[in-house]
Amino acid sequence: MSFCETIASIVPLFIALDCEPHPPPPRHDALCEDSTGYVNMKDIGGQRIGKDFLQNSSFTCINLSGNNITEIEEGALNGMKDLIYLNLSGNQLSPEFLTTFSHPKLRVLVLDDAFADDSLPEDIPKSPTILSEFPKLQQLYLRRNNLEGLIVPSWHLSLPDIKQLYLDDNRLESTDFLTGLSRSLTHLSLANNHLSFFKTESLDNLEVLNLDNNQLSKLCENESCSEGVYLNNATNVRFLSLSNNNLSRMDQGAMKDLVNVKYLNLANNSLSEIPHLAFQNLTSLFDINLSNNGLQNIPDLCNLRKLKFLNLSHNFLLKSIKREAFCDLPDLDQIDLKYNGIPEKSPQIFFDIVSNLSSSFQI
Repeated sequence: MSFCETIASIVPLFIALDCEPHPPPPRHDALCEDSTGYVNMKDIGGQRIGKDFLQNSSFTCINLSGNNITEIEEGALNGMKDLIYLNLSGNQLSPEFLTTFSHPKLRVLVLDDAFADDSLPEDIPKSPTILSEFPKLQQLYLRRNNLEGLIVPSWHLSLPDIKQLYLDDNRLESTDFLTGLSRSLTHLSLANNHLSFFKTESLDNLEVLNLDNNQLSKLCENESCSEGVYLNNATNVRFLSLSNNNLSRMDQGAMKDLVNVKYLNLANNSLSEIPHLAFQNLTSLFDINLSNNGLQNIPDLCNLRKLKFLNLSHNFLLKSIKREAFCDLPDLDQIDLKYNGIPEKSPQIFFDIVSNLSSSFQI
């Protein structure tokens, strides 16, 4: 049993322990775990993939990461009729790769840190064009490529069944390229970019959205917003992370559509206050992280009956912890209030909190 599990079993409601759960990083090779057709050619020093490479083999998963591959001939790997997973991370491909390479059955394509940095002149933006057709592709990884943009003339033709798109650790300043993206998308990760504006538009089936470490300053409630985040019709989002941005303002109705969100991370921003009833529609919320902001008052949390984890550490809540803030929270199990300037000899604050919760909670 872990330390956090041990403490939780002794004291169901505990304060000042950093034990909240975090979703694990995505596993792009999960569908190959039980595959007998997996071939690992990582770090073998290959430089070119021709049409005759592993032709007519029955391999389903190929790992070619960490090589010096600069060219993949057009039509290469097409003879591998059962190929569903291809990892080309850590190579030196030209951005033109995505205009020439295609595969009819590929489901996962990993291109993290895959493009040569010197393949384009400095004055030309690094914005590869996707013209190839991947009718079965569901997961595309393009992390750590210094991309400044992405050009997709037709998502419907190139990636009609895309479900997960990972573009973390690039230099993206705009998400205009997402226009026309398939409604099949469920996971979108854009962490560690230079975005100052984002809106969900037609991403009706989006379940996971990661916008950590960007330059977003506001949570907006209408589409006239020119900066920040506009989460229109995001009714299926279950995981939303906006930590380490420049968030300092939040419109009252900015989160009105997040009726199914379970995990909300707003840590490490500059929010000094949360509008009244801003969270009232978040009835599925299980875990919220508001640490490292400038909050002087606890936001309205009443009636969030499924809330179990609450992190309010590193704020300015010394004089504003009142029992009314925790009304009707029967499942609340862990609260983190450390580094709020609360005197150690003020236990009455915590007794007030506990007395307003279910009688089964003790401290």
